[in-house]
Amino acid sequence: MKITINKNRQIAIILGIAYIFLIIYAILEETGFFGPDIGVLKSLQNSGFTRAMFLDIGILATLVAFWVLLTGKEKYRIFFAFAILFVGSFALLPYLIIEFWKDNISLGNYSKARVKT
Repeated sequence: MKITINKNRQIAIILGIAYIFLIIYAILEETGFFGPDIGVLKSLQNSGFTRAMFLDIGILATLVAFWVLLTGKEKYRIFFAFAILFVGSFALLPYLIIEFWKDNISLGNYSKARVKT
């Protein structure tokens, strides 16, 4: 017996697995599994690279939140857009899972730009 799942649902399942791993990582990090924390404040004070990455995360979260607001069709997009600003991937991944599962968004349009060889 062969089970077929459309491409968008496959992507939703993969994103769901990534979300589970994100939650597991956050729990393990909080318990100190990966070693002692060097401190966010100390890192931001001492490292230009850390400051640049911190800024980059904020910019990307803002851009993604605007993308969700402007391209979303459902009313819950407003909740997710604001949540993305505060918790980033913890809100973005569930939003993408819902949208791909409901076939509201697709990667099919982006494949047309590929060069066929």
